[in-house]
Amino acid sequence: MAPPVSIDAPYNFVPLADWVHCPDWADQVSHDLPFKDGLSGHLDLKITTHTPLLVGGVQQNATTQAPGEVRPFRMPDGRYAIPGTSLKGMIRAVVEIASFSRMSLVDDVRYGLRDISGPYVKSAYLDRVRSNVKTGFMQLGSNGLPVITPCDMVRLSHRQVEAWLGLDSPPFAPSRSVKKKYEEWSNLYQKESIGQRRIRFTPSNGEAINLGTGSETGVPVLTGQISASDKKNGKSRDFVFYNENPQRAFELSLAEWADFLYVHGDQATKDAADMSWPGYWKDRYWRDQAVPVFYLQDKGKTRVGLAYMPRLSGDYSTHQMIGHTKEDHLQGQGRGPLDFAETLFGNVGDNSAACLKGRVSFGHAVSDNATLDQPTRPTILNGPKASYFPNYVRQKTTPSKWTLKSKGYATCIHTSEHPRPEIRGWKRYPARPGFKVQELTNEQKNSDKKSTQVILHLLKEKAVFSGRVTFHNLKPEELGALCWALEWAGNERLRHGLGMAKSFGFGQVEINISGHSITPNDPCSETGSPEHYRQRFMVHMLQVSHWNKKNWSETSQIRTLLGMADPSNAEKFPGKLEHMRLETKKRDGNEFVIAKKSGLVLAEYPTSEIPSIESIEWEPIDPPAPTPTPYDEVKSATQLVEWSGVEIHLTNPGSGELTVKYEGKTAIVRNPDTEKVRNPLPDEIKDRLKNKKLLKNCRVHVEPKETVWKLTAILAVGETLIAT
Repeated sequence: MAPPVSIDAPYNFVPLADWVHCPDWADQVSHDLPFKDGLSGHLDLKITTHTPLLVGGVQQNATTQAPGEVRPFRMPDGRYAIPGTSLKGMIRAVVEIASFSRMSLVDDVRYGLRDISGPYVKSAYLDRVRSNVKTGFMQLGSNGLPVITPCDMVRLSHRQVEAWLGLDSPPFAPSRSVKKKYEEWSNLYQKESIGQRRIRFTPSNGEAINLGTGSETGVPVLTGQISASDKKNGKSRDFVFYNENPQRAFELSLAEWADFLYVHGDQATKDAADMSWPGYWKDRYWRDQAVPVFYLQDKGKTRVGLAYMPRLSGDYSTHQMIGHTKEDHLQGQGRGPLDFAETLFGNVGDNSAACLKGRVSFGHAVSDNATLDQPTRPTILNGPKASYFPNYVRQKTTPSKWTLKSKGYATCIHTSEHPRPEIRGWKRYPARPGFKVQELTNEQKNSDKKSTQVILHLLKEKAVFSGRVTFHNLKPEELGALCWALEWAGNERLRHGLGMAKSFGFGQVEINISGHSITPNDPCSETGSPEHYRQRFMVHMLQVSHWNKKNWSETSQIRTLLGMADPSNAEKFPGKLEHMRLETKKRDGNEFVIAKKSGLVLAEYPTSEIPSIESIEWEPIDPPAPTPTPYDEVKSATQLVEWSGVEIHLTNPGSGELTVKYEGKTAIVRNPDTEKVRNPLPDEIKDRLKNKKLLKNCRVHVEPKETVWKLTAILAVGETLIAT
């Protein structure tokens, strides 16, 4: 089989910008205090579908025997409609990119890495794991967090088991989950009258011998059986854990526990029964049984897995990798000044005082001519996994071939070659000339599990929906951004992506502003057309990008955003706009692994230009003097500053985020730096912070970092002085 020359994917990325635009009116936004040049009113929308559309309404869940089904959203009178929330989310995503706002509406998770599939990633994983894996039993502790009791480990050979029990065939069949293996082991111990929980053995050079009669007793530990144990290179050994050491027991932090749960699929619904944690160990853990684990301890962090080659939680979370591009992206949701999109659509966050209601409201768009198409054949809506780093992490590449220029892939793990990995950007589904449901593989068709399959009931193309977007007290530039996003800067070729199954080309829609009513706050002012305000937005962005030494219309962000909305660009993309295949029972059936072994990277998408941008007249001006805010003090500070009498809040246990507020200013620290701040604390104060998520009457050191303060040290908690 010839090696692939490109990665196929129905999605691509708009690069993350290295600057964030916070407009100078951000701190003046209000529903009650009108802007002098503010505008209120509505835009009437005509939405035309160019491919079949499905915005989910009634859903029938899949079972192991039958696929699920999804039908379109309908109004009480039976007419098909597009919910206003779907339209708002779609347009906000465009405005966020076009206005160079923050990438802030992203879950902060820490993806796992367990990958030895080829030379471009193998070393990054093995260098961290090799000779560093320890073993122990994890059990629910009195504080509600896991406690790990270290122990020793030896290998349990399947050949030794066969000889001990007089078996004529391997004890475990291939392709067995952990649950299935323990069921097979249970059958063996009942049949042979041996102990299930503990067996006798003698440790010898890392192996368990003299099974049933040895000098030690230990717990058989079984991990997934991925291949036949009697075949060459097949998995032929499991483990025995023994010699527990309670004196060395330790508790996981809340962040470490959260990382374990995430990377082991604690919330998984699909294929959960075949996974080690949700399918077997999770229930036993919560019934206070000890779970055998493999763990590593490095850089002040414990990473826990359920196999000898454990899935490592990343050194960097998604937020940290976003911050590697620009720290300002992490200052949304009340942590910093409002960005452009937040002023328009509002924001939410932990700080209720900083929350803002949006000034734009989308109503349902209703159709009088939409009709149902024939239901699709059963298919699978493959959810792209953000842990697939050839696509989701920015790589050093040879652009003409889209292969790695570096020795290895950048991942969520720190390496000398990639010390500050960055995410690829904003994920979007490119428009295309047509649509096609991706066929199931033979393996999927013949599977006795239908729980991942779905039948789609779509509305036919050429349906027309009518809706309205209402706005209140918008600046002319904000109304212009809304008009620009709705009509793609007036380019009638470009399409939005809406609803389900965009990966198949469904949901491509065109939006036209069919009517409008615009009323100025100042009755003496005149109003313009949507085209007029659209130009006001473009002039504004050309101006602020000029202040950042950029040309807005020529940035990769704008050109890629427009390029992915242009159906004609699909044929210029070097790969196919479809998911790669994963067939476990077919030789070379995993195209994801083959691509990694070949050092491939998802190619950047072809770009497009803003039409008639040259006709816009504007003259560069000096940036306005900024309105003084608490963040300005950061720019002038050059050394550590002490804050006293403050409260320290654990605002995000997953990222270890600690937040301190003082006289209108905010200081933040996140992992891995949180560990350096927290480590000097006495255990009693650490426990208080972990359980109460709050420390009162503290004295801290902070220092300036870009537009916010960074918490660098805790000097005292109440009367307790902290040695730093």
